[in-house]
Amino acid sequence: MPSALDLVVFSHLRWDFVWQRPQHLLTRLAAGRRVFFVEEPLTHDQPEPAWERHSPSANLVVCRPRSPLPSPGFHDDQMPVLRRLLGQLLQEERIREPVAWFYTPMALPLVEVLQARAIIYDCMDELSSFRHAPPQMAQREAALLRRADVVFTGGPASTAPARTVTPTSTASPAASMPPTSARLASRSRSPLTRPPCRTRASGSSASSTNASTSPCSTPSLPPGRTGTSSWSGRW
Repeated sequence: MPSALDLVVFSHLRWDFVWQRPQHLLTRLAAGRRVFFVEEPLTHDQPEPAWERHSPSANLVVCRPRSPLPSPGFHDDQMPVLRRLLGQLLQEERIREPVAWFYTPMALPLVEVLQARAIIYDCMDELSSFRHAPPQMAQREAALLRRADVVFTGGPASTAPARTVTPTSTASPAASMPPTSARLASRSRSPLTRPPCRTRASGSSASSTNASTSPCSTPSLPPGRTGTSSWSGRW
């Protein structure tokens, strides 16, 4: 993936919540490209939607939509608002044909706004099995798996949801895994755990992931951070 390509990331997890897998991967990828981390919208009491943005590190911008609508998450009701905001973001930041990176399939309808060069699905959890998961979750995940150029799973094939094991899948153990578990995962004989990451051909030529920025690596925690998540299962 050339360093000139921006990443636009859609996540159900807040950047400032817990330092875990997305933060580990994306801060490293931001060393060679711009990363725009789009969170779920939050309600505000203004009549017009707006962006709340901050940059926790170089080349990385956290983008939090503020919406007048009460619907939670990447709900269908929020899509017109989010499409409008996303178009504004693309124009203001001069983002052209970025790579779309998904942590939640619920944001998939927004990919059409991006005209993305490639689509990546980083499947950390089986979100459709979570309590109060929206009914569209399984359908959108199936659609995302059909469209994704690269799929990462949260562990070896033996622990990954069966539907995510595709020819374009590769296991990427969570950064918060205990060292022993990470070593065991790296020794698995499953083809999903062998580097380098495999990618699907786009058009007539196949692409490969540079080893120095490959999301398949398992980085260490920065000082003062813990890898333990207290997330209660919000989608």
